[in-house]
Amino acid sequence: IFKITGENTVIKNITITGNENAQNQWSITTYSDICDRRPFNINSNIIDVSNVNINNVWGAGFMFYGYTDVKVSNCILDKIGGGFYKTDAQGNNDNFGDAFYFSGHDGNANILIENVYCNGYNDPTGRGSRGGVVLENLESYTLENTNVKINNSTFLNFNRFIHEERYSVNTSIEVTNSKVLQDCSYSTDHCNITLSNCNINYSAKTYNGSVGFRGFIGKFIDCSINLDDSVNEGTLAQGSTTHDYIRCSVNNIKSSHALIVNGVVH
Repeated sequence: IFKITGENTVIKNITITGNENAQNQWSITTYSDICDRRPFNINSNIIDVSNVNINNVWGAGFMFYGYTDVKVSNCILDKIGGGFYKTDAQGNNDNFGDAFYFSGHDGNANILIENVYCNGYNDPTGRGSRGGVVLENLESYTLENTNVKINNSTFLNFNRFIHEERYSVNTSIEVTNSKVLQDCSYSTDHCNITLSNCNINYSAKTYNGSVGFRGFIGKFIDCSINLDDSVNEGTLAQGSTTHDYIRCSVNNIKSSHALIVNGVVH
């Protein structure tokens, strides 16, 4: 709907409401028939978004390009994203369905997301929208830093709360005082992530990849980690990198689950 370019961009006090009955993407079996709407496509250095509500939009919420500083605050994205009914092993047909999508940036980049509520479309068969926060196309920026802070926010019904792909070697993510439900989060081995005072709930998803945080250097501090009964097997953290759990509780854990701490399976 809005394609914006410029040095500085400020977006405030806007409500966008789509047609909830326009399409049920989960029932579409021809990819070209997908209705993919993206309300905000922003290519700007400094971006400030606040008090924006987006409801009932199949496709994505915000697309950011060419940024150096992004702040998103006090926003509600309810029923956002969606997805094609199937995705093959190569990830085809899996290029939409995000609340916030961040592509390559200019120089060092800082991203702040706070006081945000995001609820993806949830497929009745178990799949959610693609990603809450997606970072892609950073491979050309290996000498720059990408710093992401998420505070006091909620992400529901996304396959992956955080997903980083085509990585930068200098990516840092801090998540505090937030609630993450029904997610399979993924990042590369060159990403550092810290979650503090977070409520993390895993629910099995019909999606490529295992349930759990995997493939990054992770630290969990004072977090409550909950597994619902649909999670029969899998790991809370995967990969050969380090994962530290400090004063965390893990609820409903089963013998078929693996908890990896400092590279050791428990």
